[in-house]
Amino acid sequence: FAHYYNPRRMGFGCLRVINDDWIAPHNGFPEHPHKNMEIISFVRSGAISHQDSKGNQGVTAAGEVQVMSAGKGIWHAEYNRTNQPTTMFQIWLEPNKYNVAPRWDSMKFPQKMHESSLPLIVGAEIIQTQLITINALDNSEILIIDAP
Repeated sequence: FAHYYNPRRMGFGCLRVINDDWIAPHNGFPEHPHKNMEIISFVRSGAISHQDSKGNQGVTAAGEVQVMSAGKGIWHAEYNRTNQPTTMFQIWLEPNKYNVAPRWDSMKFPQKMHESSLPLIVGAEIIQTQLITINALDNSEILIIDAP
């Protein structure tokens, strides 16, 4: 993924990437840049640590979500600093406003998950409590919401 490039396969609408990541214990992604991208990570097991060039840092554990708006540019690193594998979904969306101030945030969601379903964390309508609104490239609003 890191070095893959195919201009015919650059996303679907405002969705650029959706990854099902497995990160080995004490491994991760060294500092690297992003620009003008909304990156949402839902940690399913384990934990991921985040540190960026804007001074944000934190640990997002299983059942939690982190959101990074890369905006006009940000450098960050993510690592699994635990002794267990970390699994997470990571979703990249193209924004409809470019070069905004970068930001990072995280929120805890209920850890009770069912084998046949996942909590809704990204949607086109407000269902419950809004955490973060992201204006997607197609002018729809993508919301990070509290799970039922």
